[in-house]
Amino acid sequence: MLPVCGKPVLEHQIHILRREGIQDFLLVTGYLAEKIESYFADGSQFGVHITYFRETEPLGTAGALFHLALKEDFLLCSGDLIFDFSLEPMLQQHKQNRALATLFVHPNAHPCDSTRVCVAETARICAFLPKAPNRKDGANLSNAGIQILSPELLKLFPREGKADLDKDLLRPAVNTGRLFAYKSTEYVRDMGTPERYAQVQTDVASGLVRRRNRSFAQKAVFLDRNGTLNVHREHIQSRSRSSFSPAPQKPLQR
Repeated sequence: MLPVCGKPVLEHQIHILRREGIQDFLLVTGYLAEKIESYFADGSQFGVHITYFRETEPLGTAGALFHLALKEDFLLCSGDLIFDFSLEPMLQQHKQNRALATLFVHPNAHPCDSTRVCVAETARICAFLPKAPNRKDGANLSNAGIQILSPELLKLFPREGKADLDKDLLRPAVNTGRLFAYKSTEYVRDMGTPERYAQVQTDVASGLVRRRNRSFAQKAVFLDRNGTLNVHREHIQSRSRSSFSPAPQKPLQR
């Protein structure tokens, strides 16, 4: 319910996901659940249908999933995210791979305290990397907190009571070969610190969150294989005309 530019975070999420074609929402609530339930009610005022599962005791990030009798693949989002992304490409990749789970992964500004993954060329997740404040591996693909899950995943790794999504479901799924990453640079950001919360407010107000959606043209920088930025010069006839040349060379013969 934390306000971002005058609206609760959950309202921002519902607005984006409704635009992407989702009509049915199930909100897992706990502490001060009545605040959320009274604000959103059945969802009709927001153009969607909302039901609730209220935890009488904390069940962790995944415990509630085992009480919901889910029968179809579903999108699971953390409640502390501001995002704007196109769902259809992620959904299509999930279906094509017959995935147990597809994780939205992205480079972020705080990889040292994020859950990072190692991804093969096939987009299959082959490992989870440990959090490391002084990491030297250079990897920066982090789980954004958005995933499409199959109910089959819950059947493969059943739990009772408290369950952790990362530790009890996603990490064990690596060995099945059916855990995949959906790579995107679209805007997804959590608000786990006052600084991140302030940045999210700025980004929403400036329109940056919306502009990062892949439906808009994005700026890009192209590097050659050794990381050099080449200056465009027409009719290059000698090495000295090349931006990567260390010194003038004998003119090339044409």
